[in-house]
Amino acid sequence: MTVLFSMSDQPDDEGLSLEEITAVVDEANRHGGRPVAAHAQGTAGVLNAIRGGVTSIEHGYGIDDECIDEMLARGTVLVPTLSAAMHSPERGTVPDYLYEKWVRWSEVAQKRLAHAFSRGVKVALGTDAGAAPHGANLRELAHMVTLGMTPMHAVEAGTRHAADLMGLGAELGTLEAGKLADLVVCDGDPLACIDVLADPAHVVLVAKEGRIVKHTPCQDRRSA
Repeated sequence: MTVLFSMSDQPDDEGLSLEEITAVVDEANRHGGRPVAAHAQGTAGVLNAIRGGVTSIEHGYGIDDECIDEMLARGTVLVPTLSAAMHSPERGTVPDYLYEKWVRWSEVAQKRLAHAFSRGVKVALGTDAGAAPHGANLRELAHMVTLGMTPMHAVEAGTRHAADLMGLGAELGTLEAGKLADLVVCDGDPLACIDVLADPAHVVLVAKEGRIVKHTPCQDRRSA
């Protein structure tokens, strides 16, 4: 998002060439096969990053069908950071250049990312740290659903796919024997209303590695 705040740079600018990105990925592979995440907004930068072999694209606001074709062929993961893209600041609260750039790219992002979802690109949840208030990251799921993703696919983006992307799929991300017992219980059906997962008032139990860290008994909820 720093490009949006720049008075001179544009999201369409290519920060790194294909050759430079490929070199980064090669070095990461040489040092233990580390995954590489590319923060890319404009179409050319996204395409360079994909072809350079990165593991995931953070933002991806200018993604087009050529990018999508490459991602589907390579298994590249999209982390769309919709918490930063879905809303623009009010005019007058930021400099004019920033307001105009933000509005334009918010419109581009919503259209392009919705299309990427419809074509089946693998998506993992991420909010671009600092773009959303701490503890409100699961609002990202509702943004995904707003742009056409099913609630189940949104939940998978925040669990299974996110765990796999972080290299933790063998330990968490799904409820299976032998994995860490991380789970959230809410008092509504997220497949009917995804918003319940993002509202602490609806979260009645949280377990971390099998240890309960939050539990709101029914009688406490009635008295509240």
